Amino acid sequence: MRIYLRTIMLLISTLIYGGEYGDAFIIASTPSNIRALNFSNGASIIDMGASFINPAGQSGKYLHLSYNHQSSLFTNIILESGIALEQGYSLGATLIHAGYGDINFRPDLSQLTPLERRDSIRISTNDTWGTFTAREEALFLTLSKNYSTVFDLGWRFFKIPTTIPMGINMKIINKQIDENIAYGIGLDLGSQLKMDLSDVGFMTHNTNLNLGLVVRDILNTPIYWTSMHQDAILRHTAFYVGTEKRIPAIKSNINLYMSYNHNGKKLKQYGFEYSFADKISLMVGLGSIEKNLGFKISWKRSKLFYSISMLDYANNNNISYSYNF
Repeated sequence: MRIYLRTIMLLISTLIYGGEYGDAFIIASTPSNIRALNFSNGASIIDMGASFINPAGQSGKYLHLSYNHQSSLFTNIILESGIALEQGYSLGATLIHAGYGDINFRPDLSQLTPLERRDSIRISTNDTWGTFTAREEALFLTLSKNYSTVFDLGWRFFKIPTTIPMGINMKIINKQIDENIAYGIGLDLGSQLKMDLSDVGFMTHNTNLNLGLVVRDILNTPIYWTSMHQDAILRHTAFYVGTEKRIPAIKSNINLYMSYNHNGKKLKQYGFEYSFADKISLMVGLGSIEKNLGFKISWKRSKLFYSISMLDYANNNNISYSYNF
């Protein structure tokens, strides 16, 4: 059995988002607006990449393009498009292509003792077993619908306008490593609860409280390889909390985000976003695996995003463009 080492660190860092190896590199391709906030903004309207984090977050008519470059490990391109349908429905499609080149073959040393493994690595340092390429592609089809209501308990402070978006992803995954090819089909379910707290009290004026819940790979997405091997992306959940505070006097918005991913590791992630005049936004994302910085520039119907993720082994630079019709 031959394994490759150049991608192993990337795989480890992205397993927490993908649940299993099956879609780890695809999730690592997430657009920069989500990456900058460290995957924490799943309770809010998502400018682009809703299919990656919460299908309930998509809305309107849009066209998105994202380019991701992670050191010499891989590059990918994402194309998204969506349309608004009648009765509050939205339909979107996301196409992902991720490519990896010049990956070095390595012998399998897992059966050796630590000393034997060390000696083998020393002896074979200058040897080569050739290289191979790999790719991962996916098509996400996303359907969402917004429901609106007012929570009214008969008291002035308990009339809360509320929006409840619901969404579903169907994803088709295609992978190739050297000469081995794999296919998989999976489903994700997402929901949000957005409450306008402006009438509750003075401290909550111009404030929204948002909650989100996602169940990914609800059928334990199988990945079937032509080599007769089978992987699985195990079902896991993510919970999101976000607050949005509008400050009209200085034309600013301050948003705070938190996510709690339960996929065996119980990972908490945090995000902060400051927007001025709906033109420029600064974003920060924090977590135990990586730290992220980014910005957004809005002009008319267009938005340009940039993020950099600072990892122990490499920096991930991501540029994304969004156009809303």
